[in-house]
Amino acid sequence: MTRSRLSFLFVATLSTFVVAGPDCQGALALQAGISRPRYTARLSSNKVVRRQQLIIDPEGILGGSASVAYDPSLVTLVSAIDPGDFMITGGLVGIRSETGGLAIDLIPIDSFLGITSGTPTGVPFREDGFVQIFFDRRDVPSSLGSPSPGAGGGSVIANLPGYITVAEDGKTSINDTHALVFEYKQGVPASAQAAYTVYATPPRDKTVPDEIIPEDDPTRPIPYTQLGNARVSGSLVYDDPKAVPLPSMALATGLTLGFVAFRQARGGKSVRT
Repeated sequence: MTRSRLSFLFVATLSTFVVAGPDCQGALALQAGISRPRYTARLSSNKVVRRQQLIIDPEGILGGSASVAYDPSLVTLVSAIDPGDFMITGGLVGIRSETGGLAIDLIPIDSFLGITSGTPTGVPFREDGFVQIFFDRRDVPSSLGSPSPGAGGGSVIANLPGYITVAEDGKTSINDTHALVFEYKQGVPASAQAAYTVYATPPRDKTVPDEIIPEDDPTRPIPYTQLGNARVSGSLVYDDPKAVPLPSMALATGLTLGFVAFRQARGGKSVRT
């Protein structure tokens, strides 16, 4: 194959990759055999409060940003937390006017959460299913006087109390940067599967493309075109591992063996009270 033919194929492939959506980008990379840094994610649910917690964990980083696509007809964003070794430095949420406007607007996450928590507003809106969070590593002093990971060798964000893990894509509890909490909307059944895609958003109006700052080369941020996605989904219907019933046969056998052992210890005589 001639050099000009190879150049044409490379440019065509690269162009397709750049303009493709988050799901298509990942598929193209796998087909090409390209290994890329990626986001990872863990999803947990709490059926009592009808909420889900999405924990985000990019690989080997000092800072950066990540976007999440979700279905606003099923869930609404209610909180963003950063109890790990990273802190949220900013965020944007996509909204759309309820009065018939087609344009998507991006507003600061603090403003969005203030509106949804009951702060008066004269502009009715609905979520568009997009949130972008920016984060940096906190300064955690070590014995050497430089930033270091938290206890256990990584930034770990635990599930909120009462939340049970229902899905995970990739290995988390290494560089957990932040968590987003979503609430099932009124009328949405507990069995509905809510899906979340963590990805690097491309250039768009009123924000910047996502990137991550690698720990091993902070001077060369990894752009959105080289970051892989994570996708998790789950519902509010799950089995609580802390409440696993003992099988009836095992229970009966255990009681019988226990009674026999007790009688033998008492000389084979029945015990009366």
